[in-house]
Amino acid sequence: MLQGVINIIEGLYAFFWGDLIAVPLPGGGTLGLSLLVLLLVPAGIFCTVRTRFLPVRLFPDMVRALLGRRMGAGLRYGLWLLVLVRLLVPLHFGQSAAAPSNL
Repeated sequence: MLQGVINIIEGLYAFFWGDLIAVPLPGGGTLGLSLLVLLLVPAGIFCTVRTRFLPVRLFPDMVRALLGRRMGAGLRYGLWLLVLVRLLVPLHFGQSAAAPSNL
């Protein structure tokens, strides 16, 4: 009974997160794309555009709510720079900045 439930859960996991499409990369490697990645990335882009970039537009208000009204312009631009650099610059070649490795 328990093994049957485990097999069902593992099958669903493999269906949703398993490599649905394998994109060949230079050097002989492949980039596996799962079903949920193919659904969630366009959905996130659609919702961001539909809400007129709400997470980006209201980021200064969020920081202001966290730090209070005493935040100066220098700190505000420094926080923006920190967020942009962290999101856009990967830590190592071929590695996402959102998923650092344990070195």
